Amino acid sequence: MPLDHVLIAEDEPAMVNQLEAIFTANGFRTLSAANGVEAWNTLLAHPEEIAACIVDLQMPPGDFGGRDLVLKIRRAFSTLLPIVIYSGRGTICLSHEVTKAGANEFVEKEAGPQRLLNVVAKLISEVARPGQNALSSLNALAASGDVQWLASRSFTQLETCIRKTILSQYQPRQLHDLLVQKRRPAPAHVMDRLLQLAEFTNETKFSFGDLLDLLTALSAAQLHKLPPAKKLSQLKQQIIPARNSLEHGRQVDNRTLLVALLASDELINNLRGQP
Repeated sequence: MPLDHVLIAEDEPAMVNQLEAIFTANGFRTLSAANGVEAWNTLLAHPEEIAACIVDLQMPPGDFGGRDLVLKIRRAFSTLLPIVIYSGRGTICLSHEVTKAGANEFVEKEAGPQRLLNVVAKLISEVARPGQNALSSLNALAASGDVQWLASRSFTQLETCIRKTILSQYQPRQLHDLLVQKRRPAPAHVMDRLLQLAEFTNETKFSFGDLLDLLTALSAAQLHKLPPAKKLSQLKQQIIPARNSLEHGRQVDNRTLLVALLASDELINNLRGQP
């Protein structure tokens, strides 16, 4: 997909249709999401194609709402990806709150979609740099920084975080028995390795994938406050191929690296108790 995509995070189908119509008529393409979870997953799936995000604060409750979505996007994408709040709750205090969270602009729905279009188009034009018309904000991030180095650093931090924040609380056999008791075991080879260890300190038997499998089992057994096991499995699928390719010296395209980097950083923030 080309750069001209705008992500619309909005739960009202009629509003989505209205916004899609006006943005399409003015040369943009759109992707839509009915809640914060769908919006975040869409960003992870298309990190290089989305030029701006439109977020409704009044989406239905889920893993996170509009304000939390803004925080997550801003943490992951720095200031390069424009975020515009389009909401009916237009108070001065709310405007300050969401812009402090990281939104670039606040547009009241009463102002109408044309006003929203003008704001979004202006923000996108301000992000673009000469000679980069074909590049999205995330491509600009890739061009301005060593994404491979950032990803490698994030993978190392994630592995350290799993070991020190989670596994350090257990003895291997204790963890094995707890998972069996909860009927939520990790894969058989991981469970076997747990029985071979006296302690986790300086162990070398567990691969990066094994650690994520253990984390998923812990989530399924509800032994820690972690993302759902299904979500952890999804993050693993996004992280492991890029991590393995880097470890074996293979070339990885920027899109794959960016998806893996964002997934790794999201998991690190969760393990550290950040929103």
